Amino acid sequence: MKGQYPEIQGGGSLILAWQVKNKHVLVIGGGDVAAGRIVNVLNSDAKVTVVSPREGLNDEVAFRIDQKQVNYVDRKFEPSDLDGVDMVLAAVDDSEASTQIYKLCQERRIPANIADVPPECDFYFGSVHRDGPLQIMVSTNGNGPKLANIVRRKIAAGLPENTGAAIQKVGTLRRKLRKIAPAPEEGPKRMQWMSKVCETWSLEDLCEMDEDDMEALLGYYKPGTIPKLQELRTGETPTVFDGSFDYEEDVDFKALALQDAEFAKVLDANAGYLSFYDPQAVKQLTKSLLKRDFGLCIDLPDDRLCPPVSTCYSYNYVRWIQDIIDTTNPAYTDAYDPNRYVTGLDIGTGASAIYSLLLLRTRSSWLMCGTDIDSASLAHATTNIEANDLASRMRLLQTSPSGPLIPLSALGLDRLDFTICNPPFFSSTKEMHDSLRGEGKKGRASAVCTGAEVEMVTTGGDLGFVLRMVEESRALQDKVQWYSSMFGKLSSVNVLVAKLKTVGITNWAVSCLHSGGRTRRWAVAWSWGDMRPRNVSKSRRWWSADL
Repeated sequence: MKGQYPEIQGGGSLILAWQVKNKHVLVIGGGDVAAGRIVNVLNSDAKVTVVSPREGLNDEVAFRIDQKQVNYVDRKFEPSDLDGVDMVLAAVDDSEASTQIYKLCQERRIPANIADVPPECDFYFGSVHRDGPLQIMVSTNGNGPKLANIVRRKIAAGLPENTGAAIQKVGTLRRKLRKIAPAPEEGPKRMQWMSKVCETWSLEDLCEMDEDDMEALLGYYKPGTIPKLQELRTGETPTVFDGSFDYEEDVDFKALALQDAEFAKVLDANAGYLSFYDPQAVKQLTKSLLKRDFGLCIDLPDDRLCPPVSTCYSYNYVRWIQDIIDTTNPAYTDAYDPNRYVTGLDIGTGASAIYSLLLLRTRSSWLMCGTDIDSASLAHATTNIEANDLASRMRLLQTSPSGPLIPLSALGLDRLDFTICNPPFFSSTKEMHDSLRGEGKKGRASAVCTGAEVEMVTTGGDLGFVLRMVEESRALQDKVQWYSSMFGKLSSVNVLVAKLKTVGITNWAVSCLHSGGRTRRWAVAWSWGDMRPRNVSKSRRWWSADL
């Protein structure tokens, strides 16, 4: 019956992971194409011999030879070079010689690839994305190598930056599991349990997993259950807090270009491809989305942070705060009350004032205060607030690095309903530069960062900054209903939650601000009061303490 089984398309090639470890691979030629072939087979742990006159070597192939990564024969190809060879990769400019090499390989039944001659290839090289143990190949069956490269880049751009690390951790966990359950009859149960782990935990959770987490998780193998990472580390079963999300799917750039002429210029200038490493492109994307979805017009300076609206952290953090406030209403309405006046503080509002703008635009009865230690950022924030006719509901204040983070007196306030904060993530300039270069990660950062040091660096990083907030909250207590901040790492969340318990706070909430892209952010809120946010089981991303 049609549709019951996959349709046969035909015209494809069988894509396999070819194990060539310790196999003898002959590379004929020493130019750019040969260099790429050599990298591919060396990465697969093959034994490689290169045959080419020395004058035909490019710098990379010469380097491989000098480093003795390959065996080298300094002359043109001879038929005897095929003796004892398991695979041949020919990359020479002479088409007649290439055809002769292919015919000789056929006679000896040696699989061969003749560069740029698809009919004379037993197999093709695709465009490969490599991230540790993860390998993804895109093949056009020899029709368009450059197009394969473009498709591969688009696929790679959509993967979380730590995908390879997560896979590595899963491999380690599997090996540990086989040690505690080695019997052959345990095989089906092992496979089923590991599948549940991969389905239950996110890539970010798997990457965050350390040796202690693995040992604790393996304790759940016998009963066949899978706890969440947070539950595993805290020993508490998290209840779930519901919220609404936007920007869950990738932004449709073509559709946005039809709606916004400025964004269309950016897209057209790069042949329909948006580079997240181009600061002007990222700025325009943010400006266009804010204009389209919220009617906000903002000015973003080149030397300050550009809020990543397309990855939804900003808006999802705002939505989370709104839902917390809505469901902890003293009137017990448990829903948005348009007649309720709410006052919030944006700590480190930045040049964009993005959190304040989104909060004010989406809640007409709310008021905001914003602080920053940087006068240049405050000047731009003022421009953005005034440009959107929100100055009557927003108060800005310049603070000092050593002053209070929540300066109620200086703001002329007795209390606040909440704080919102995206603190500097790094503890030093070196840490910031290492992170942006991708050191300690698999590859560079997933997008350009235009932030200035004053926005990015603080003593103790984001955790040190928020621990200062905790200490201030101990003095202020219920003068602020909800204190909150964003984090870059789950490990920082765990430390903060432990600190909250230590100082006697039993009312706290955690949000995973998942973007659907490469990176994940976290937010934590805590209160000295006893009104808890609503817990609803349909969402697994947000939870609050229920002690």
